[in-house]
Amino acid sequence: MQITPNEEIAKVGLSRFLEQYKGTTAFKRLIEIYLESVQELEDVAFDVIQKRMLATATGIQLDTLGAIVGEQRQGKDDDNYRIWIAVRIRLNRSFGTPVDIIDVVQLATDAAFEFREYNSGAFSVLFSETPEFPNDISVICYLAKAAGINITVVYPPEGATPFKFMNLGDTSDPDFGFSDVP
Repeated sequence: MQITPNEEIAKVGLSRFLEQYKGTTAFKRLIEIYLESVQELEDVAFDVIQKRMLATATGIQLDTLGAIVGEQRQGKDDDNYRIWIAVRIRLNRSFGTPVDIIDVVQLATDAAFEFREYNSGAFSVLFSETPEFPNDISVICYLAKAAGINITVVYPPEGATPFKFMNLGDTSDPDFGFSDVP
């Protein structure tokens, strides 16, 4: 949500004078003084609003927003903490549906994943690459799910080449697992 301040309150207010008052200088000056104080009030209110928005908050304002939604900073810098506050807000509004779980995971990481839902009251989140905070992703999925639902989060080990069974003839590579290369 983008809020834009009105920086011309006095100018707009004076342009809306009734015709009978346009020639009076004393009344015009009195209204101008009043509108300048209204402009100052709007500037301060806009500054407070901007500092309380998640996208623009920093430092202690982020700590306050985190405390409101129940997310502790735990040494995170402002950018990461902003992400986890957004995740916590979504978790607080979660009903454990698949859409809720997918939304929460998408907020927490940019890593590609596949969501699978099973008939037996279970789901899995399969990552094709290691997410930035793999243990946190598992906790987030656990918190987002409904009670009594089983969860499995699978991601490849960081920096490791996955093991593959191969039998591709001349294109086999023994570095990736079993193959027909001697």
